[in-house]
Amino acid sequence: MFSLLVKYAFKKGILYNPRCGLSTTKALLEEVRINATHRVNNFEKRCLVWTGKYKTIEEVPGLVPQDVMEKARNRIRIRLANIMMILTALGCFFIVKSGKKLRDEGDSLSKRSMDWHQSLKDEAAKEAK
Repeated sequence: MFSLLVKYAFKKGILYNPRCGLSTTKALLEEVRINATHRVNNFEKRCLVWTGKYKTIEEVPGLVPQDVMEKARNRIRIRLANIMMILTALGCFFIVKSGKKLRDEGDSLSKRSMDWHQSLKDEAAKEAK
């Protein structure tokens, strides 16, 4: 737990100053203890591991600082948005490719519409007889 607190201190830019003595360290530990107020659930633990904050799910503590959790959520949000953009671009590429293939085969929406209207007229003629 202490190593996590020291890592948090270095990330915050608060370094141990030997001239200030132990009181600075105690104040730092107290600040970290106050900030570690977000209780994480299983999904959030997986998010923290996926963003690289922790190596395994077992390493994730029960309480983490709120800003760490927000950073992890933001990274997940950005990654998911990037994945969705890539999937959208791939989907568009395949739709265009299939549309060109159908065009080369002679199939089009206007042809489908005319065929459907012709089938309706044929059915109506059969019913009229």
